[in-house]
Amino acid sequence: MNPQIVAVQASTYAEYPTEAPFHPGTRYPEYDFGETGGPNHAYEAVRQCFAASGLDASRYGTAAWNPLKELINPGERIVIKPNFVKETHPRDSMGWRYVLTHGSVIRAVVDYVWKALDGRGSVVVADAPQTDSSFDAICRLQGLCDLAEFYHRRGLDFALLDLRRDEWVNRGGVIVARRELAGDPRGYCRFDLAQAREFSGHCGAGRYYGADYDSDELNCHHTGGRHEYLVSRTIIDADVIFSVPKLKTHKKAGITGALKNLVGINGDKNWLPHHTEGTPADGGDERPDCRKSERNLVMGARRALLRTPLIGNILHRHARKAALKIFGSTEEVIRSGNWYGNDTVWRMCLDLNKILLYGDPSGTFREDGPENRKRHIVLVDGII
Repeated sequence: MNPQIVAVQASTYAEYPTEAPFHPGTRYPEYDFGETGGPNHAYEAVRQCFAASGLDASRYGTAAWNPLKELINPGERIVIKPNFVKETHPRDSMGWRYVLTHGSVIRAVVDYVWKALDGRGSVVVADAPQTDSSFDAICRLQGLCDLAEFYHRRGLDFALLDLRRDEWVNRGGVIVARRELAGDPRGYCRFDLAQAREFSGHCGAGRYYGADYDSDELNCHHTGGRHEYLVSRTIIDADVIFSVPKLKTHKKAGITGALKNLVGINGDKNWLPHHTEGTPADGGDERPDCRKSERNLVMGARRALLRTPLIGNILHRHARKAALKIFGSTEEVIRSGNWYGNDTVWRMCLDLNKILLYGDPSGTFREDGPENRKRHIVLVDGII
């Protein structure tokens, strides 16, 4: 497949099917499973993207058409990397449809992956969603539990895997409880990009802020020429990563797509720099202007939380409510690197892409070059 070719399937009608496990609405010549259902625009769109890419073009329209056969070999380990965020949306009960990769798109992709595997090998749908979300709830909402049962009945090695090591409970924008998870059964690999990092020459060392209140932990992994990431070994051990991101905007990165989707391959989000504290005038990208009173209030609440978690949670919630009333909501005021001036998060995203393409299980890197890259295929869910 020519990596410079991008195939786009557009339609005047775009909707996801609602009945899992999302059988195709047509018995296509190459379809191996036999069962069909109602109209399935998502399945048709995936199929047409493969066709438009010129994959196995000479056999298109026949039972032998196998579009991924030159990208995936029988017996290999394949990881499907969707874009899972959270099972709920703060302002829309159906908002999950436009922030999560839909199960119907995953179904279509996996069917063609199985065809390339010829029934041999394994497929894992794996992600590390937002830490205050439920992976199980996302899978149920997306029909993936039904999909897993469908493949298991046919004797196929198919699994759903939460890559996170812990899950948080968020109340009023404040983390009030944490639960340890089983995480990746294969474990995790520590990678230090050192001078190969995208943060080379960046002046944010010691001021990076991530997903948690304890920025000291984050900064110990990104200081003194060291830039470390903790990545799922299931991802690193895979023969092929098939990334299925969701097309949407993002408050720190501008857009979520193929590059940012790889944030979900890490095992600890507090190793990921999200922004650099301070303003552009002093080398930061937290906000465009300096608001010392708000910053002092926030830092005080963080210190209280870290020193006395139980009382700190209460103080932090009250401080957050007061700050929003005084300084404005996040939808109205730029804070926490949520703007186009964020010069941090894109670097982290590219670092993770380098690790995916060239990282080995030992934590070392292959030599740069197309012949040494891990196979990484991307199909973007942009239906809604």
